[in-house]
Amino acid sequence: MLGFLSGISFLNPWILTSLVTLPVIWWLIRLTPPSPKIVRFPAIQFLLNLTNQQESSASIPWWLLLLRLSVATLIILGIASPVYNLLTTAKGEGPVILIVDNGWASGPNWKSRTNTLKTLVEEFSRQQRLLYTLTTTSSGTEKQPPLLPLTLADISRLDFALRPRAGETNRKILRAHLPEFRKMTNVEFFWLSDGILTKDDPSQLKELMTSLSTIGPLTIYKDETPHPPHVIGSPEINGGRISLPIFKPQTSFNNKGTLVARSEAGKIIARKPYVFEIGKTEQKIQLDLPLHIRNEIAQFEILNSNSAGSIFLLDNRWKRKTIGLVANDIKGQGQSLLSEAHYLEKALFPYYDIRKDGLEELLIKDISLIALGDATALSSNISTKLTKWVNNGGILIRFAGPKLANSASTMTPVQLRAGNRNLDGTMSWAEPAKLGAMAEDSPFAKLKIDPTIQVLKQVLANPSPDLREKTWAKLEDGTPLVTAAKTGDGWVILFHTTATPNWSDLALSGLFVEMLREIGQLGSLSNSEPLSAVELPPLNLLDGFGHFEGSLLNLISLPTSADQQTPPNADHPAGYYGSTDYKFAHNIGTYIQAYEEIDFTEIGGVLKTYSNSQEQHLRPALLTLAFCLIVLDMFIAFAIQNGIGFWRNPTSNTALLFAFGSIAALFSPNWVQAEEDISRLLDATLDTRLAYILTGDPLVDQMSEAGLYGLSKQLRRRTAIEAENPLPIDIENHTLLFFPMIYWPITFSFPTISDLAIIKINRYLKSGGTILFDTRDQYSSTIFGSNASGSPESGRLRQILSRLNIPNLSVVPNNHVLTKSFYLMQSFPGRYRDGELWIENTQGAYGNDGVASVLIGSNDWAAAWATDRKGHPLAAVFPGGARQRELATRFGINLVMYTLAGNYKADQVHIPAILERLGQ
Repeated sequence: MLGFLSGISFLNPWILTSLVTLPVIWWLIRLTPPSPKIVRFPAIQFLLNLTNQQESSASIPWWLLLLRLSVATLIILGIASPVYNLLTTAKGEGPVILIVDNGWASGPNWKSRTNTLKTLVEEFSRQQRLLYTLTTTSSGTEKQPPLLPLTLADISRLDFALRPRAGETNRKILRAHLPEFRKMTNVEFFWLSDGILTKDDPSQLKELMTSLSTIGPLTIYKDETPHPPHVIGSPEINGGRISLPIFKPQTSFNNKGTLVARSEAGKIIARKPYVFEIGKTEQKIQLDLPLHIRNEIAQFEILNSNSAGSIFLLDNRWKRKTIGLVANDIKGQGQSLLSEAHYLEKALFPYYDIRKDGLEELLIKDISLIALGDATALSSNISTKLTKWVNNGGILIRFAGPKLANSASTMTPVQLRAGNRNLDGTMSWAEPAKLGAMAEDSPFAKLKIDPTIQVLKQVLANPSPDLREKTWAKLEDGTPLVTAAKTGDGWVILFHTTATPNWSDLALSGLFVEMLREIGQLGSLSNSEPLSAVELPPLNLLDGFGHFEGSLLNLISLPTSADQQTPPNADHPAGYYGSTDYKFAHNIGTYIQAYEEIDFTEIGGVLKTYSNSQEQHLRPALLTLAFCLIVLDMFIAFAIQNGIGFWRNPTSNTALLFAFGSIAALFSPNWVQAEEDISRLLDATLDTRLAYILTGDPLVDQMSEAGLYGLSKQLRRRTAIEAENPLPIDIENHTLLFFPMIYWPITFSFPTISDLAIIKINRYLKSGGTILFDTRDQYSSTIFGSNASGSPESGRLRQILSRLNIPNLSVVPNNHVLTKSFYLMQSFPGRYRDGELWIENTQGAYGNDGVASVLIGSNDWAAAWATDRKGHPLAAVFPGGARQRELATRFGINLVMYTLAGNYKADQVHIPAILERLGQ
């Protein structure tokens, strides 16, 4: 009890001086006469009932007097604003800079940092000081955003803005703001550190913090017991064994953990505990799993680490595939060192599981790659089957030799000359040729050429206009070494030399193994063009805790070129990039292996530790208790005044219970919700507002809110519509009728809708409301067709629409009012641009002024509209560009104008002006 009382502080301590008035209050209560007793006449009855008793204020019960003094005391204490666990900081008037480490290492102890952060923000807000925040997760660019003070709206969203990111911590970005810091007067710095040093050199970090200390006082917060997370490095695959390196700082006492392998559905496939050897910073974990189980692994993680660095995602590059091996000497004739099968097995074994069989038998098995050694012309029956297999997505790898050189084979990427070119014969004037440069648009572009490889013989290709495009590798003299051609959905690839050392040294080199590995990646790229480095859009990204965000805020496409390596940062956090048919895994452990703990003793400043306790404001509880005691005093006074036996009379007990029930109902959550509903209804009816459906996914809902906020802001700037901030809608509990347009983002996990909610939605659509259904899956679901009809989101949308009275829909025609309600436009891009917009066919309709009640699309419009409170875009658009974002904004304005103003732009009176704007 004493410990609790010692932790209480008062924000308005001078109010406590009012406690000296308690004796005066006690004296006044004792002197106050009781209320007169009212008795009905006639006078005789009055005289009969009159008793000779004298009452005065001195007869008030001591316990009632104590109750009333307690009420006065509680009110005084409540007004004094008591706070438990108040964080006391030095009083000041200058600005405050909060430097927050929010990289991958900040996740494990984020709760205590959040508590400290909230406490600091509340303290500085009470002091009415300007507050600035800077995060140290770099954006990957040298240009840093301007330093602006936080507004009240920014402070309310601070938790979301500062959440841990799956990127590197780079404190060097603070240098860009040093000139701004020096211009501030009486500035103070508070650094909420994660305790980890990665990119920063210790001497440079010390120099930077010394620079801050010379400008203003520096306070550093660190973990009381450091527990830095372990980092999983890139796996090494050697045959059937997977080796995973795990790293930790040298000084860390966190020496053990449990590694698990999970499937895409989250099921644990394998589990292995580990312990670091004393003094070691790296531990390798070996896993031996069958192929069919190993290929199910989608990610490795360290249990309970709560960090993106302890997650390593896998894509198709890490999956071990099965390859069918066909060769003319498959059964092993003569010595093994002369066999094609021997060299192919050695080269394929590190990355493939090999299945040997005849070509016709392999074609009917579930195999996506086939390696065919030197062979003569194929029979027409097998050739037909092989062509069909390649067209369906198979990859055929062929090798030249005497048989191919002297046959007229048709399953080759280019036409071949008869015979072979001999560079080492006794009658040849030429010398063995070396390898030339790899084609920049080939899968081999990143491979390092071995200058010792020599080619003695090769088959030549007939010259053709497309020979250069089909050449992936060539000799120094420009003749092709490897050619390839796309056939249907598959590939035919030809090595113009043998798979043995007979014609070249290639089969003995490590380059041969790497070339076969790169070819195997073609099967994971599907119809995407794999031959050039591209920028992949964000698909499914991690936050700093190692959880998939489901949101793509402030993100841009990831470059994948060999000369532009991009470590995870704020713009490119760890996660998956690309599309569902080609996912590229971007991991922390690919770029970070060596890291260490910060030695804070070498850094100047006041050192403090994070606290898990939060400030608790006691004022609401004290005033609530005072109010309850006042109500109790009223009932007690009523009972005493009327001579009721308070503790024995059933009527008074019932009244007392009713009073306490009323108080409980008054302060119950349901009552508060009712008040919020009343306030919400007033907001919805007194102003024009857009609305969005709550999905239950916080990040999707935040994006919807930010999107409609940005659109409302543009409506106020560009049109006469004074749209206020949007409101969320709980489809089960809130009214829809007040909103002209509702944005409904579809998630595959959207909860089942009740029958009453379905009736409410149908009534809204019938009464003139408009709903924009957005599946947000246009780019990520191209494998399901142009309208993404097979995606999980579209499947959930069909389930919802099956219970609604949805009219006939069609793609928005070129002359529809929506294309000219404010801006003239023919496409309706959002975050993505290629999806079609479907709309209710209102031709011949008389109700609702011809305005459609339903629109359906997949372009993720809210993400394109979304801005923060300063007007900065929150999500990347794909393929990208300011023009696409502007067109998305114009579509949103057209849509709102269409829902509010109706079909008026279809009137003939507008045609001359529209034709003039079109220049016709």
